[in-house]
Amino acid sequence: MNSTVFFLTLQQFCVLFFFLIVGFLLNRFKVLKDSKPLSAVLMWVFLPAVVFNVFYKNFTLANFKVALPYALAGLIALLVFIGVSYLLVRRFKDRITRNTYWYSLIVTNMSYVGFPIMKSVFPEYELYFMVFIIAVQIFIFTVSVSMFKPQPEKVSLKGLLSPMIIALVLGIVCGLVFDSFSVKMPAPIENILDSAASCMSPIAMLITGFTLAKLPLSKVFSRLSVYVFTALRLIVYPVVFGAIAYLLHLALGFDIGIVKIIIIYSSLPMGINSVFFAEANGTDGTIAAQCAFISHAACIITMPFIFALVAIM
Repeated sequence: MNSTVFFLTLQQFCVLFFFLIVGFLLNRFKVLKDSKPLSAVLMWVFLPAVVFNVFYKNFTLANFKVALPYALAGLIALLVFIGVSYLLVRRFKDRITRNTYWYSLIVTNMSYVGFPIMKSVFPEYELYFMVFIIAVQIFIFTVSVSMFKPQPEKVSLKGLLSPMIIALVLGIVCGLVFDSFSVKMPAPIENILDSAASCMSPIAMLITGFTLAKLPLSKVFSRLSVYVFTALRLIVYPVVFGAIAYLLHLALGFDIGIVKIIIIYSSLPMGINSVFFAEANGTDGTIAAQCAFISHAACIITMPFIFALVAIM
């Protein structure tokens, strides 16, 4: 096991968890009444700045061919997660309960936890991680939105116009064009983008903590199935899917980085967008909040070990 990566991951989690606790306390002590303004700034400014920054700086012609297999791997992994996860949740009769667990097994907190961790621990894979999750991002802003509606609805493609997707496309175009013509972004604009991107992690964790604080502590630990699905997401998925990916790597000879990113993505805590979607649609978000809270607390223990093992692959 790589002890350096273990402690670096643990250190980064302590920083992120500090801001999560601050967000939790801001809610509990009524210092901040609503996180919607922060969420809007995060989704429209800080998160797009991170995505654009990474792609325009790193998505060169040389990286284009290398990145394509990661995008394909991300799509295949998403389809596998969707199929396997549905088999695990189909026994739940209530539609919202079933879809909440289904979503939580498919989608991780890749934006609020994944991006900061990748930047700090595995910066050499930051671009490829973002390419890998393109399919998941499209899934979030199209298919998953309808999963939390009171009644089933058709999938809307309006989500493809989300700030994240737009920033991703612009970042790819600018990266390829700037590289082709050996052009650099003007220094003032680059400084603005860097400053905005640096705000993403603390603001994201403040919002996470604020959102989790809405759930009464007496209810956080009350549902056994949440622990089962948390163990699946944080331990079983990275081990099983990581092993399968590694065997395929040996058989087919694709880049070992794909295996690493599959393991990293699989080990991240459950996404908290399910809480936002449930609240926005007036459906019960209790299970979503429980999954988010328990998995974020548990991943502080599991992820440093998994990341340390990934580092020696």
